[in-house]
Amino acid sequence: MGGMIAQELALLDLRRVRSLTLVSTSRDRYKASGRSLGLMVRKTFSLTVPAKAHSMVDTLFPQEYLTTTRIAETGESVRYALARMYELQLKRWPQPALGGVIGQTAAVQTHFVSDERLQDMNDAGFPILIVSAMLDDVIPAAESIELKEHLSGDHVHTLFFDQGGHGAICQYADEVADGVIETMLRASPPL
Repeated sequence: MGGMIAQELALLDLRRVRSLTLVSTSRDRYKASGRSLGLMVRKTFSLTVPAKAHSMVDTLFPQEYLTTTRIAETGESVRYALARMYELQLKRWPQPALGGVIGQTAAVQTHFVSDERLQDMNDAGFPILIVSAMLDDVIPAAESIELKEHLSGDHVHTLFFDQGGHGAICQYADEVADGVIETMLRASPPL
């Protein structure tokens, strides 16, 4: 949802934007996979923190990554480490009410940026980075590919990860960080 909000904020005053990074996002309402929707419902209605954490991990990361990747320093599985991290976050953060979950879903499903507004964003010329993952079940990579069709030129760069899921910013943290830094360095100084 952050990329959708970033688009709307940028479009409020394109002259103030120095650079824009859009990660696993869409220009409009999209169709999430049945698997993704099922996992999100399971997370919402899970009764325990560990069950919610495991649902989050399954939603954000491809199964192959979770089952085959290990943490070099500890030898533990990535699945275990991520689930533990999300458990800690879930214990610290307040859980959204059902109304909040419904509101977020409605916001995502009604978000829309027209061709004209995307063209305005493109014409502004500030550096743009589009990041997506081909195994993203939450927001399919086709959504980022469509954004790339509307946002084109030397000022637009992309990072697409063949084996990444919706949590690609965790899977490929170094590559994404390098891309964001490079995008910001391409920006012109403030007026």
